[in-house]
Amino acid sequence: MKLIKVKTAKLPGTVWLIFEDKSYLPYSVDDWVKNSLTLPADLSADLYLKLIDQSIYFRLKTYSLNQIALSPKIKKDLSIKLLLKSHIFFKKYQVTSPHLKEIIASVLEFLDKHHLLDESAYVDHILLRYSHKPRAYITRFLASKGLSHYKVEKDDSKLLKEILSKPKYQNIAQSDYKTRQKLIASLIRKGFTYEDIKDTI
Repeated sequence: MKLIKVKTAKLPGTVWLIFEDKSYLPYSVDDWVKNSLTLPADLSADLYLKLIDQSIYFRLKTYSLNQIALSPKIKKDLSIKLLLKSHIFFKKYQVTSPHLKEIIASVLEFLDKHHLLDESAYVDHILLRYSHKPRAYITRFLASKGLSHYKVEKDDSKLLKEILSKPKYQNIAQSDYKTRQKLIASLIRKGFTYEDIKDTI
């Protein structure tokens, strides 16, 4: 593979590597300076793969930082996002790499090293995001993320009373047994505990 041109990109810290077959890759300016290649450059298979790997790492790291800027992230969620993003990258630029697992691990290691994957901040974000949801719902959600060790302190009584004031549930106490059980099951699916429901109705 022959690298024939390097072009400045609109994204900060990015250049385009343009190859003889008209394919191209986004690339870090810092990596380009470190590589010190003279153009045009006839690339060995190993060097071409190295450029691909560095390009993937650069894009995934940039993507991760942008995601974290939007909201706190944990390793489990972000690793899935990075895997999906990498497949989009492969499809868009018509390349692949046998080192994807190691590249994703390196990105996560970089984020960990700089304390950018913060479980506590993530939990606080989830508590705020799902403040309209019952405690049991949030607890189950956190458990699904591997965060079952976080205890959710939340009083659901006001929220439950608001739900029970809706037409569907207004007559739950006076309903026949079968109807009442269906309505209670509906509330449980929303994330309320059986004990809280029974105490409130």
